[in-house]
Amino acid sequence: MQLTLASAFVGNVHVIRCSGAIVLGDEASALESAFKERSLAYTRFVLTLTEVHRLDSIGLGLIVRYMTNVRQRGGDLRIASPSSFVSSLLDLTMLSTVIRVFSSEQEAISSYSSGSAARRAEEHGGRRVLAFDPSPDLCAFVRTVLTQHHFTVRTCSILQDAKIVLRSNPTEILLVGPGSAHLSSDAIAQSLTAVVPQATVFRLPPQFKTQNAQEATSTLLQLFGLAQPPSA
Repeated sequence: MQLTLASAFVGNVHVIRCSGAIVLGDEASALESAFKERSLAYTRFVLTLTEVHRLDSIGLGLIVRYMTNVRQRGGDLRIASPSSFVSSLLDLTMLSTVIRVFSSEQEAISSYSSGSAARRAEEHGGRRVLAFDPSPDLCAFVRTVLTQHHFTVRTCSILQDAKIVLRSNPTEILLVGPGSAHLSSDAIAQSLTAVVPQATVFRLPPQFKTQNAQEATSTLLQLFGLAQPPSA
């Protein structure tokens, strides 16, 4: 059975949902590519293995290697909701004592916010922002720009994931993207403010996605009061 991967970005956690086999060949290569693609921007990973029913030494070695890599950079890789096969394999190899394993994806994601180190990072960070848009690339851009201006930024591209983040992390500002044909910015804002009614809501204009990087940066900073609008 081939490996199918689906990515989600829940705050500052990159979730990779796997279905199929993680074995030598195209399957292991696909998972390695998914790790590499986001390893520069993210150091917190959750690997959801509910639907993985085959995992060979190469696949397991790959997971351990990337776990070690992100830990060396101050992050972690955690396993969520492993299948009974994967659970048995982790116990047999005693890797369950090395890799943190959680019974559900939500528990694995929330675990990154529960430690004292995470709380200290929040205390020393800037104002807390949750940015939401169905486009992961738009979220990555927003996160990069605002982080450089000393905001503590989490991003989400799935509405349910955003609600999970909001319930477990104090948030002062909601930044809502232009949305999509299936999910308007109004509907997004209404759904998120139901979770954090005290948060300030900023909305990116519809043209934001078509602006070049310089224009988009200026638009974003103006929204946060960090840049003056261009003179007429």
